[in-house]
Amino acid sequence: MRQELSGILGWVEQLNEVDITDVPPMIGTGLAVPRLREDVVTDGDKRDAVLANAPDSVGPYFTVPKVVE
Repeated sequence: MRQELSGILGWVEQLNEVDITDVPPMIGTGLAVPRLREDVVTDGDKRDAVLANAPDSVGPYFTVPKVVE
C-alpha cells in the first residue's frame, strides 16, 4: 500500500510542476451555465416506430408473458 501511495504522490508532484498560468478553467468546474430546454411532457408521437421493434404487440400495446398467476 505504501508503494502505491508513493506512486500516486509522485504523480501529484509532477502535476504541480506544470505551468497552467495561461490555461482557462475547464467547463466542468461549475463556471458554465447549462442551456436548459422547456420541460414539456409529450407522448413522443412515435408509437408505430416503437411498436415496430416489439417482438409481439396487439393494437397499440406491447404484449408480454404473464408473470403472475
